[in-house]
Amino acid sequence: MYENQAHLPIQSGKIFQAYRETEDYQGRQSSFSELISKLHDKGLVEKPAYGKYDINERGVQRVENLKGLDSERYRRPENYSDVVEALKAFLLEEKDDEIHEAAAKKETWRVSLDEIDRFNADLVSEFMRENVEDFYDAFDEALEFCLESSRELDYRFKPDLNYLETDINEARSCDNIGRPVIVEGMIKVAEDISPKVLSAVFECTQCGNQHKKEQESSQLKSPYKCDCGSKNFEPVDKIMVDIIDFEVTQRSDTQVKAACELEPADTSDTENIMSGQRIKALAVPEEVPRSKSSRKMGVKLKVKSYERIDKKTDVKEFGREKKEEVLKMFKEVEDPFEAFAESIAPDVGDMDLPKKCAAASLIGAPEEEREVNKNYGRIHVLIMSNSGMGKSKLQSWIRKTFSNVHLATGGSGTGTALTGTAEQTEGNRWRVVAGKVVFADKGYLQVDEFDKFREGELIKLNTAMEDGYFPVDKASVSAVLPGRATIIATGNFVKKLDKHTSPIDVLPEKGQGLYDRFPLICAVTEQGHEAADKILEMGEDQFEFVDEPFSPEELRIYRHVSRQCKPELSQDAKQHLKVYFQACESKVDTDSGVQIRGKSNRLLVDLKKLTMCIARANLRDIATLEDAKKATKLMRETRQSLGLDLGESPGGGFERSRKMLDFKEAYQSFEDDEVDRVKLEDKFTSDYGYSSAEFDEVLEKAKREGEYFEPGSSDKLAKV
Repeated sequence: MYENQAHLPIQSGKIFQAYRETEDYQGRQSSFSELISKLHDKGLVEKPAYGKYDINERGVQRVENLKGLDSERYRRPENYSDVVEALKAFLLEEKDDEIHEAAAKKETWRVSLDEIDRFNADLVSEFMRENVEDFYDAFDEALEFCLESSRELDYRFKPDLNYLETDINEARSCDNIGRPVIVEGMIKVAEDISPKVLSAVFECTQCGNQHKKEQESSQLKSPYKCDCGSKNFEPVDKIMVDIIDFEVTQRSDTQVKAACELEPADTSDTENIMSGQRIKALAVPEEVPRSKSSRKMGVKLKVKSYERIDKKTDVKEFGREKKEEVLKMFKEVEDPFEAFAESIAPDVGDMDLPKKCAAASLIGAPEEEREVNKNYGRIHVLIMSNSGMGKSKLQSWIRKTFSNVHLATGGSGTGTALTGTAEQTEGNRWRVVAGKVVFADKGYLQVDEFDKFREGELIKLNTAMEDGYFPVDKASVSAVLPGRATIIATGNFVKKLDKHTSPIDVLPEKGQGLYDRFPLICAVTEQGHEAADKILEMGEDQFEFVDEPFSPEELRIYRHVSRQCKPELSQDAKQHLKVYFQACESKVDTDSGVQIRGKSNRLLVDLKKLTMCIARANLRDIATLEDAKKATKLMRETRQSLGLDLGESPGGGFERSRKMLDFKEAYQSFEDDEVDRVKLEDKFTSDYGYSSAEFDEVLEKAKREGEYFEPGSSDKLAKV
């Protein structure tokens, strides 16, 4: 096509015949047509009429580039052909099987720069660093030589060469313009995929001459003047590419950041570039205008390839033997849910209850098609304490262990960063900006320093916690964004807790209804010897004690397996939850206005979810009475940590009802027709925290109401 431009456009069939004759091509016409279509998709040829093709200006430049013509603009380095041959040798000797396997599976192939460097030290250190675009072209030629003519393979270089690693500030210096660098950092802001115009062809409206002009944005800029003197042009063609704009920062300081641009190879790139993630990227710094109207130049990193460095091993990557081994280990423990909770953050001591809450949140309940409050099986958790009790270390461990966990910290973010909003661009256009809860959709959003978020910043989060979506309605923008994230929040009391204060009295004021969205709220009021021992024995970067039941890797595997279970409630479990629910009342703290709801529909939904969660942890298809008891016990423990007995009110009847419910649970745990009175008293006082006097009180009430009796002796007790 390049050599016969005077005869174009021409039908693809005639192109095939000419190519078969001149190049001795043995492939079928259908395969050749696919190649032409790929050239068209890459913007190298045009299709001016049905079935006919023409090579465009970009295609001509590409051919000149490959053929190494003596154009000053496209002249190759002197050793270009030697580099091509060296790369051919590397691919054929080291990577031939990998190449053909990736091509057969139509996967993006990841090739190691470090391996290329070890094969031939001059290829990267000498040639690529000075001629990065030529190196990519040379690699293309070598790869095409190793593949069959009818095949094509997308590839990305791994950013794994140590001597290319550069600080962001150094990468943006003038010395590195056009030279490959590897930078590491956190994605601060990520835009959606958008089109970018590389160049455009304009036709003079007076004489018809066509002129090509490079473009710097999506808004076309025409040539200044035609040779005929006219300044009127009409665009007739443009070459475009899809890009993702994002920022990478190495510290929280907003000055230490770099603007980046990525041309995605496939849809996985658009899914993986999200705020809060840490990446290592191979990039080439380029000079670009700082803004559309500015003549001052800045530096932008054109990202060639990248890798996530915060991504955990996918469960799919573990072999069947490893999964079966973990399942066997969990089945051998007495209580898998307790074992799961005990294994969380082993370097954080005296946090048993918060770890149980975190375990419930991580395992969750199965989704139901018809849920009362539509929150998709999520179990939101709030952990409150005085400062310095280990909450942030607990959050950090969860984030390092499990995937799709995002962090939002109070005091350092805004409502936009947490949820989403609409903002105006430089061109006075409105766009939707997604926040952390959107990025964490179907995952987890850790809200640390919960007490430092202003009440207004949490309003949309409230809606997302309830419905899984929240609205953005501002100016000309109206949208509904997904926010089906499970919230694991931690924060400090508004003032230091002392012996004269109840935890519920020092909760931050966050608006009516927000606390109601958390099925589990617990308070940590003190820490003992375990926390001190672990601080003295452990280093900051250690996460595992030899006496902990399971490793982080084993927890990931078991969590994945348990979340496949979708248990149903047994009749005994339903009855237990119903009795417990009917005994609950609401407790309102009149001074702060904080309501920790008691008897409400949400409470029953949350109790059901906790029961299903515990059944999941035990890999059961049916949620049993035992699961329901553990769920109500966990709920009660969290309420008691706040200084509440579920629905307790001074002189109220529930205090007696709660004692009776606990008494019945203690009795049923023996599973005997007659229970030894001393053993029952010991369990009631030790497991449930009551005194002997309270045991005598509730026992007498149970006998008066005719539910229990003493069969012949006061040493035994039986149920009627």
